[in-house]
Amino acid sequence: MKRFPKILGAAAVALTLTACAGAFAPPQTLFARFSSYVDPAFRGEHPVPQRILVAAPRMSIEARRAVETAMAGALRVRGIEPVLGMDLFPPTRGTPTDDDIAAGLRERGIDYAVLFVPTDETMETRTGTRNVPVTTTDWVFVGGRWREVEVRTSVPQQFNVRLPQGSYVAELKTPTGATAWRAEGNVRSTSTQNDFADLAATAATAVIEQMQRDGILPPPPPPPPRPGATTPLPPPPA
Repeated sequence: MKRFPKILGAAAVALTLTACAGAFAPPQTLFARFSSYVDPAFRGEHPVPQRILVAAPRMSIEARRAVETAMAGALRVRGIEPVLGMDLFPPTRGTPTDDDIAAGLRERGIDYAVLFVPTDETMETRTGTRNVPVTTTDWVFVGGRWREVEVRTSVPQQFNVRLPQGSYVAELKTPTGATAWRAEGNVRSTSTQNDFADLAATAATAVIEQMQRDGILPPPPPPPPRPGATTPLPPPPA
């Protein structure tokens, strides 16, 4: 049976969006940071979970779909089967309680549930300065007479921009209802193109990364070699 290493306790991680492959790399606009803590009763070596429920039942449908889909994708690449909370506890049936979630884990043979909850989502106002082009006219003496010409310059102008930021909590629940792990963190944006669903999805991915760093989840396997790439030979025997 696969096992993951001993858990070190509280940890922190900073996650940024991964740039797309290719010659063009878009600027990073979302930044997440999380700290976590493992309950002492669950420290040590444990079997790697095979199935995990990912749920954000207290969020809007759009944000809930973004969060659960992001966590499910991060689990699949690590060889773990995700179960979407929207499938097990549909939004049409109200918000499940902790007892409902624990019972769902036991009935369906699911190892854990990751519950994701926003604690604060606000718009932050930031002030900056940019140069604005300005065109004026002036008179110059050229060729023995005065001529009117255009003068193009730039002047500094102050502006305000509103950027979303959010704080989130994630907990790892067992089928008995106990909390084995808890993470707290926040996400900030440097672009007005991001909304709160984008922030929540980024935070959800950071949560899975933090679980890996705490030894709860295995890392994703290395990517396959590119076509035509040579495989290095193993070292000679000693």
